[in-house]
Amino acid sequence: MYGYIVLLLLIYIYYIQFYRGSYTQIFNDDLIENGILKTGDLILFKAYNNFNSIFINSYFGHIGVVYIDTNDKTQTPMLFEANGIEHMPLKEHHNKNGIFLSPLYERISKYKGRCFYKQLNHSLSKQIVIDFREFIDYCMLNMKYNTHVFKSAIQKKLGLEKCNDNTNCGEIIFLSLIKLKLLPFEYYNKPVLNHLKWIC
Repeated sequence: MYGYIVLLLLIYIYYIQFYRGSYTQIFNDDLIENGILKTGDLILFKAYNNFNSIFINSYFGHIGVVYIDTNDKTQTPMLFEANGIEHMPLKEHHNKNGIFLSPLYERISKYKGRCFYKQLNHSLSKQIVIDFREFIDYCMLNMKYNTHVFKSAIQKKLGLEKCNDNTNCGEIIFLSLIKLKLLPFEYYNKPVLNHLKWIC
């Protein structure tokens, strides 16, 4: 009996650690190509230095969304994300609440793991992108990373609370996709246990 349990556990760990689905790996060289990324594309992270995937039941342990300023002549891809700040040296573009908008090239360069992306099959209107920047600014001023991820997940699944100013990477991207009109607004009321896995 115990042998079957161990076997099932090993199969589960193998699946979580190695099955990524239909996502394309991204390298910094890819970012040199103009126009390969656009606002709304998702960037997914698989770390080498932790096993969080096993505990959150997802191959990917982190997620962010691409933002490109419509007025930026260089069209530099930025990554909008929520992340814990424990033991993290903060830079000028970081805030102490764990809500970041960083150059994607820099973020991928320093990441200890693999990065993947999921592209939109269409471009967003300029007004949607402008409105999204207002949302990003609001988040950076008012939201903070919630370190109690599991407690928050259970409360949201039970309908005891909805996504709010205490957030994590999956929840803030879930809200971002609603703001970008890539998900219906009605989804805000949807009880979700793991927003990261649900998005992926």
